[in-house]
Amino acid sequence: MTKVEQIEKLIHQGHYFEARSVATLALTESDDLRLKQLNALAMSKSGGPGTAKDYLEPIYKSHPEDPETAGILGGIYKELFKNSQETKFALLSRDTYLQNFVITGNYYTGINAATMSIIAGKAVKGKEIANELVKRLSEGSSDFWELATLAEAHLLIKDKAKATALYFQLRQQTDNDWGKINSVFNQLWLLNHYLPVPSEILKTFSPPTVVAFVGHMIDRADRPTPRFPESIELAVKNNIKNAIKTLNAKIGYCSLACGGDILFVEAMAEANADVTIYLPFNREEFIKSSVEFAGEHWVNRFELLLKKYPLKLMTDKFEGNRDLFAFHGRVLLGTALLKSHMLHADAGLITLLSMRNQEVLVGGTRDMVKKWPFPSKIININPDELHSMRSIEQKQEGAYDDSDSSGKQVRFLVHVIFEGMKHDEIEYLTSRIVKSDPPIFEVPLAVTIDGSMVLAACESARGAMNFAQLILKNATPGNVRLSLHAGPVSIDQTGSVPHVNGVAVTEIQAITKNALPGLIYSSDQVAAILILDRQDLLFHPVGKIEMAKEQDIEVFTIDVMP
Repeated sequence: MTKVEQIEKLIHQGHYFEARSVATLALTESDDLRLKQLNALAMSKSGGPGTAKDYLEPIYKSHPEDPETAGILGGIYKELFKNSQETKFALLSRDTYLQNFVITGNYYTGINAATMSIIAGKAVKGKEIANELVKRLSEGSSDFWELATLAEAHLLIKDKAKATALYFQLRQQTDNDWGKINSVFNQLWLLNHYLPVPSEILKTFSPPTVVAFVGHMIDRADRPTPRFPESIELAVKNNIKNAIKTLNAKIGYCSLACGGDILFVEAMAEANADVTIYLPFNREEFIKSSVEFAGEHWVNRFELLLKKYPLKLMTDKFEGNRDLFAFHGRVLLGTALLKSHMLHADAGLITLLSMRNQEVLVGGTRDMVKKWPFPSKIININPDELHSMRSIEQKQEGAYDDSDSSGKQVRFLVHVIFEGMKHDEIEYLTSRIVKSDPPIFEVPLAVTIDGSMVLAACESARGAMNFAQLILKNATPGNVRLSLHAGPVSIDQTGSVPHVNGVAVTEIQAITKNALPGLIYSSDQVAAILILDRQDLLFHPVGKIEMAKEQDIEVFTIDVMP
């Protein structure tokens, strides 16, 4: 595999950081134009469209006839426009696309020139380009993107009937390819702000509901009071299937304990839906804690589902760390919300929750339900209605206490690398933030300064985010690379300098290493928890970092709404 093919594959997989690293290294040995294009694309997608613009503009001036260079630069300007709403970027995007279309006749740069003309207030020119594309392209094309271009061109010239027919034809080709569906919908969603898109077209490509599931496990054999006896398994599954149908849920997130979780994934499979399975730690220990007590047939179903759907682990080892269950549940819920925001989709929560016991225990189903910020978008299946109670229930199963026998607890980390600052300047800045008046939202549990690096461990995601914002506010942002992450760590306070230990420290260092200056980067775990209770934040997916099997870290940049 050539370097170009390797980088293209990484970008296709969403590994933009790694693609950028490989491209940067390859460019020390080659002046290849394609490498430069891919480097700019990876740079933009990993959170730096402004940096990518500065890098690619002089290259484009030397190759204005190249449709790939023009397409990438036009897309970078388009992204800057979406982020800032500054008309100058819309015009730069339109001009870049248009200049290349005039030279090459390429339909990709042509349709983008037409659409960006309308967005930039140049509707006459936009319709002129769209009419030219209608003449050139064939309705009989088997190429998805050529057909999408033709459909959009008819939309721009307000040929509603033809546009609708072509979009319906296009949708039939996509099946459950959410990448293509979302790409078309995002373009329609953007265009609809400037040119009304018929509701039937928007509905055709509107993303399905993204749903999370939490619920009880099957009753243990010695449970004094039935809550979810195996005798009501079929009735519970039918109720779950009805909830999925009611919500039109096609993308789901859940754990895989015996009982509700496994039934939910099986029901989603029957609905031809996508599911991502989250476990708090490795599958072997999870089977022992949450599956095998219910019988070998539940273990077999667990294994079959893991072969069908992708798995993500919060961390590798359990080590008696009970707060991993609550952490895992919150990440699961928040991930569903993040996905819904990325797709401009609705988000829902399906629960299997007994209503007899109102006690809220950390990590239990009721605790997770209380974390969901949209109570009106919950469908609960009450197992109490599906069987008769034989005695008074003593305890809500599946809930966990806060005890931690390992010495590790889930903490929220902030990792900062300062450039161009002396050690004593970093110490002064950090101390000033921690001791600020008025006080910061949450004083970190530990702050370690090592040369140009600062590592802070906080008790909450909000505290970590606040600390990161204050770092950027009090330093020169262009000299700061910063990231957020979470995981089980131990804090050694015995020496003069506290030490934070755990796999999460290695992981956050990998994120910061790939961060661009002046931005707040976050692992998916912290982003998922922040989105549950901070509606003033905007999250932008910027790629993945491969750490270990089943532990890829998805990375976001975080902005605060103006």
